[in-house]
Amino acid sequence: MAISTNSTKAFTDAIKRLASKEVKQIESQTKLLKSQGLAEMKKDVRRKYDVYIDRELTKKRSDVNRQLSECTEQSKKELADLRAELTDKVFENVLKGIEEYTKTDAYFDALAGSIKELKAKLGGGEIKFYLREADLSLKDRLEKALGETLDTEADSEILVGGVRALDAATGTLADDTLDVKLADEKAWFLENSGLKI
Repeated sequence: MAISTNSTKAFTDAIKRLASKEVKQIESQTKLLKSQGLAEMKKDVRRKYDVYIDRELTKKRSDVNRQLSECTEQSKKELADLRAELTDKVFENVLKGIEEYTKTDAYFDALAGSIKELKAKLGGGEIKFYLREADLSLKDRLEKALGETLDTEADSEILVGGVRALDAATGTLADDTLDVKLADEKAWFLENSGLKI
């Protein structure tokens, strides 16, 4: 019976060794499968995460670009308004200065000189001179200073001062008004003042 106990024990030990070996193989395969499954899960999660991050970044970039564009446009509008306000203030003061100037003898002399120049440029034929309404009162004085009779008429488009002349024969109109000069100065100011937007 001792042989049979030894054989049973050997048989049982062999089965245990075989079972232990099989368990180790199963555990090893399980670990491998878990590891592969985990790696695949990590890849899948990483892929989903990358897609999500890309989508969110694109949305954020779009939002930031939209906000930046709105801010830029708002800033441009504010700068344009400020530029217009500053320009208006500057030229409001210029207009006040010109208004005072048109009450001086220097303005009268400039007006007489302008009439002479325009007459010379247009060839001295039949010329009609256009003045602003307020300057028509200077007609007699201008005729006396120039030594000739002037064909003059009020021009409602001349607001600041100066003179326009029309050559009746050729239809040529020459403009030496302060209005035109002021408009030129305003354009120059806007271009060169450093108040660009």
